[in-house]
Amino acid sequence: MSPGISFGSTLFAALVFTACAPTTLPPAEGLHRSAAISLKQAASKTLTEEKRAALYLDAAREAAALLDSPESGEAARIIYNQAAADLTVLLRAADHGRMWNRPLALEAGGHAYQLRFAAGTRDGTYPPEQFTSFTPAAGVDMDSLETRHRQDGVGGALVGIRQTNPPEPFSTKVGVTAPVTATLDFKGRAVTLSLLDPTVKTKAPIATKQRLLEADFSAPLAYYPHQSELWNGLMGAIHADENMGITGLYQLQPYDPDRIPLVFVHGLISTPRMWRNVINEIEIDPVLRRRYQCWVFAYPTGNPPAYSALLLREELKKIRQRHPDSKDIVLVGHSMGGILTRMQITSINREDWDVIGKDKAARFFKNVKPGDLIDRCTTF
Repeated sequence: MSPGISFGSTLFAALVFTACAPTTLPPAEGLHRSAAISLKQAASKTLTEEKRAALYLDAAREAAALLDSPESGEAARIIYNQAAADLTVLLRAADHGRMWNRPLALEAGGHAYQLRFAAGTRDGTYPPEQFTSFTPAAGVDMDSLETRHRQDGVGGALVGIRQTNPPEPFSTKVGVTAPVTATLDFKGRAVTLSLLDPTVKTKAPIATKQRLLEADFSAPLAYYPHQSELWNGLMGAIHADENMGITGLYQLQPYDPDRIPLVFVHGLISTPRMWRNVINEIEIDPVLRRRYQCWVFAYPTGNPPAYSALLLREELKKIRQRHPDSKDIVLVGHSMGGILTRMQITSINREDWDVIGKDKAARFFKNVKPGDLIDRCTTF
């Protein structure tokens, strides 16, 4: 875990300034000067998207060749990472995806490239169609988290976002996010863009070597909206009927059949945001993040716990229906959420209610029809 962010930004600014300076450069800076200039030119929105993409490839190819340089290796790493990240964002956003997930012929400054997209694999490469947009991880506001967990390495650290209309089941309003590391592998002028999952892959072949990947494990979680936990929790407790729309299970990461669903259930006058720092700590542990995928259950806490437990039970069934290959689910509850989770592993029938008095139970259930709401809330 390394702070790295401010250093990288400062160094990149220095590189761009150096690239524009007319003075003679020291030999060490001269090595990466051309890559820095290409990177700066690629950011210009006056150029066509094809020209910008080719310039990003110029910057990445020249920087990749310097990754092992004692003098310019660190500067080259920052240039390569920036070029890979910005190119990915550009290609995905261009004209609603016209440059995405298809072979591209790109040219700028006399340099021609043939770019292809790597297919998805079960061992840590995302399929290009997985995400509908990307945002650079370094630009995500981290105020909602206590700690930023990232690692320095090679590749463009991004937040991959999947947001569809209409929303897919279990998706939040802003979609489902994931840490993504974009890499560019050059074979001459043929280049492959790969979208890697750094929670699964820690290294990848870049410039003829297996290299540790750049990764930001906190940015995808911080991308979700920053709302007032106290105010929203209070409104859910006082005006439960007006806040029923929030009820449901939400994925915080793309579904992975090889990981165990870990569902967090918040307590009274609270919201799923109470778990953000817990989930953030899970994501930095390489064993936990490989074994678990984090979900949350949202509900207005002003409803009777038995009713909220029923809604949770019905949502959990939907996981099995949509993902029959899902591993057994682990529930984690706090306070009232602990009551709801306890009710998921408890069996109660009508006879069990005789504990409050057989006559009372009989009178209660006299007008309750099997399968109606009261029956489903009290027998399960």
